[in-house]
Amino acid sequence: MSPASSTSTSQRAQLFVLGALLLCAPSCTDGPSECQELSAGPPTTVVIQAGEEGLALAGPRVRVDGIASIDVSPDLVDLHVTLSAEASASTDAVAAVREQREALAAALREAGLDPDAIRVGHLSVNPVWSDYPHRKVRAYSASASVVATSGELERVGELAEIAAGYSISSLSTQYRSSQMTQKKVELRELALRAARDKAQQSARVLDASLGEVVAIEEGQQGGWGGWGMANMVVNEARGADAPDGALAPGAVTLRLSVHVEYALVAHPRG
Repeated sequence: MSPASSTSTSQRAQLFVLGALLLCAPSCTDGPSECQELSAGPPTTVVIQAGEEGLALAGPRVRVDGIASIDVSPDLVDLHVTLSAEASASTDAVAAVREQREALAAALREAGLDPDAIRVGHLSVNPVWSDYPHRKVRAYSASASVVATSGELERVGELAEIAAGYSISSLSTQYRSSQMTQKKVELRELALRAARDKAQQSARVLDASLGEVVAIEEGQQGGWGGWGMANMVVNEARGADAPDGALAPGAVTLRLSVHVEYALVAHPRG
């Protein structure tokens, strides 16, 4: 087909769609109600294909869901410590907390933690008020945070015991994984493979082949509650290292669902 012919076909296609939309649109000369009715309806998408043989509607498609999950076990533990001190002068409160912060950091280094694994926060100062109704500042409270990270999860009790020897006002632990980004990449690949396998099975049963990918939509997947999710659980893909039983302590289950739409190519009938 020559360039001029291709351009002419494309122009005819555009005129065809424009004409169809104009024929379907009601006139607004009869009053505003018709215009409001037109604008209130859902948007309409017209998909056409212009080829050498003229205009044709889009071919058959198949839309499938791919669901995958990976259980990620933590390999790091963060110990969050807040140090605090109170004094009649704000400078004294700040000096006391600063001394405690440096002493705790030194004790953690002596326990074998890498200096880069110990993060100290900024100092903060707040007034301490007397009881109502004689409301006035009676002292100052200073605080600072220290976060210690260790790849040896079993040492969390030991590290907490070290922190308990200082003027702490709060102490908590948080487990996390340093492989979370990599695991999310693996999860997405599993979900896409699950969708592809399901689409190939559907095409094979329908005596067709998969064409190009038309659309991909990604969304987080929650729990499996409700009958509506029961059928999709069967098609769930799991990582090779996923446990068969209960989760490991502190493990987090990542779930992802993808919706993939393929074009279908029908096999010629003999």
